Amino acid sequence: DEFTETPFDNVTQVRIRIFKWSKPNWRVRINEVMFGTYLNFSNDSINRADSSVAVSPTMEELPTCQFSFSFSNYDKAFDPQLQRGYAKYLTRKQLLKAQWGFETTYGNVEWMEPWPLYLSGWSIPADSPEVTLTAQSRLGFMDTEYIKGVYDGQKHNMYDLTIHILENSNILRETNPEIPWEVAQTLKNFYTRAPMPISATNTLLQLIANATGHTLDTNLRNGYIRIKEPVNFTEYSVGVVQQLGDPSFEIQDRLKSVKVGLHSYSPSNETSEVFKTELVLTGPTEITCYFNSGSIVRNPSANAENASIQVGATYARAMILKVTPTDPDQIVTITIMGEVIEESVTMLELYKDPEVSRGMEVEVDNELITEVETASYLADYLVRYYKRRNHMNITYLGYPELKAGDRIDIPTNYGEDRGDIVSAKLTFNGGFNGTLKVISAREG
Repeated sequence: DEFTETPFDNVTQVRIRIFKWSKPNWRVRINEVMFGTYLNFSNDSINRADSSVAVSPTMEELPTCQFSFSFSNYDKAFDPQLQRGYAKYLTRKQLLKAQWGFETTYGNVEWMEPWPLYLSGWSIPADSPEVTLTAQSRLGFMDTEYIKGVYDGQKHNMYDLTIHILENSNILRETNPEIPWEVAQTLKNFYTRAPMPISATNTLLQLIANATGHTLDTNLRNGYIRIKEPVNFTEYSVGVVQQLGDPSFEIQDRLKSVKVGLHSYSPSNETSEVFKTELVLTGPTEITCYFNSGSIVRNPSANAENASIQVGATYARAMILKVTPTDPDQIVTITIMGEVIEESVTMLELYKDPEVSRGMEVEVDNELITEVETASYLADYLVRYYKRRNHMNITYLGYPELKAGDRIDIPTNYGEDRGDIVSAKLTFNGGFNGTLKVISAREG
């Protein structure tokens, strides 16, 4: 990409005039205009760069994608005390592209595609000779609350629910319109009757992946959020030559049993108070009312004393009201009545090894699991995963193209193996080195 930097002061209009075009009758179109300063850091100024990407195969934890780099600040251009220093341009969620490369021969560098990440923080001590910037993927910023879950007692496929959550999220977009996600079509094979809980959008995506035996992560090639089937087969190998010392091994406990919670919902058919509050309003106000204890409520109705109300939207666990007080000096009392949907859970033991008296007992209680087929599929996936007891930690030369979720070959002094990367850490400080956490693909 080519960038032209021109300083402007007290400018209200910029006019671009094309006098001659290389192709006759073509029209010019502006693709992007960036206000601020474009900065490019290279080996000449970067002292150190670190990336850390981790994915839980069982989706018990949110995946992480962190990047940081430190560069020289001897000219004090980033000194925060400067009125016109670069520090004033830094804001969270700015696009930051990290590009790794290998010098194949002297002066010739083979570059990877840049990783689109977003600025999350910085450390710029006054008069410091070094500045550190940190960034993360889109997923880390998807922390706005999703309240739009609905309950109708019917089955809904997980794919449609995932798309609805993403479309109503605060996901970062570089262009409009942009669809910065990749969702596996296999989610259409899984159903739930449960309304989505009120939670951060990234947590809900994790919940869907956990219930269906899928993986939530970030596609580092384009920065898109991704829900996919767990294994990404590759042709990469981290052999003895690339390893810095022998891998360390951890053998997990034998799997004894797997239990999965099956959730069910039934209406109470009785109306009760699900929300009440008193407040003083100075004028028309939009209020989000969360039902008591996160209850799922059917047919809610709202009433107000000393105010008129208009229902903005009704969801399974919340209601949005537009409230206009009749007198700004009076206390407004808002009450919501409705039928509470009773929720229950039955723990199904879907696997038990009679030969293991003491071992790992796995329990999954995910409120989106309402169908026996989903519970059975997840139990089979967990059995296959937890029978892979051999976990390896490998220190090696460091390859940026290896990512969490990749399956690689691992020739060692102890024999041949294959495994899935669940954590990949990479450091650059003039050269590459890295650490991989790998779970063997073999059972036993």
